[in-house]
Amino acid sequence: MKNKKTFSLLAVVSLGTIATVAFATGGYIPQNPVIITIGGGHTNGISPANTPFSSPDHSAALYGSSYEALGDTLEQVYGEVAVVNTAQAASMSYPVFIPDESGALQPTGWKGAQWQFEEGLSQSGWSDGLHVTGLYVAFFGDCGMSPCTPEALVQYHSTMTGVVQQAQAMGISVLVEEYPDYEDIDFNLLSEFAFGGHGYIVPEEDYNQLKNSWKNLWDNMGVPTVHVWEDFETIDGFHPTHKSSLKGARRVENAFKKNYSIGL
Repeated sequence: MKNKKTFSLLAVVSLGTIATVAFATGGYIPQNPVIITIGGGHTNGISPANTPFSSPDHSAALYGSSYEALGDTLEQVYGEVAVVNTAQAASMSYPVFIPDESGALQPTGWKGAQWQFEEGLSQSGWSDGLHVTGLYVAFFGDCGMSPCTPEALVQYHSTMTGVVQQAQAMGISVLVEEYPDYEDIDFNLLSEFAFGGHGYIVPEEDYNQLKNSWKNLWDNMGVPTVHVWEDFETIDGFHPTHKSSLKGARRVENAFKKNYSIGL
């Protein structure tokens, strides 16, 4: 019996050694591309913990439904590509703090674009290293959920540029989502659904400045963009239905394949 135990232990150690060698050489590690998705609620409908929208279990799907956002449907349509969706519903590009009863600012679960990207990286490693191939950058709530100053717009662009350049320096292929056309969003309906009729309705001129400056930013940097919102149906004037999320996900897939051959 003692010899049998010893043999079994040696077998386990030997198999572990073989596995370690295989991991080190990449021989038995799946080589599927990994794409990280970051952005707001149309990319991930789950609200993070410690926010006004979170539930007792520290997360909540949009309107309490089994909402599947664009980041969720992307993996369903994109063949062998693995998707790590670290976007956050109602997220800004920066960490958000809210006042407590005493007026002191407290951190929330909204941690911003840099955290989302780094969290995606932390969830994307195999034992032989990082296998992230692509980063999908959806837009955040900056300047669309509240009035925007020129300084705030510059800061938004600066934050997102920093994340994209960090990804590029790591050899990660970046694809950026364009804003929808103004007429593709029903801001009044969204305000009623999401904020009881008290949500901010961005003026068309301000929205178009946000939309066009975002597109120009990435065009000038040579970063590919994709327009996913055409012919979308929504559940509240903004968040796409499951059918439309699938349609958008296919457009993202095609754009990654066209620009970077990811998943071909």
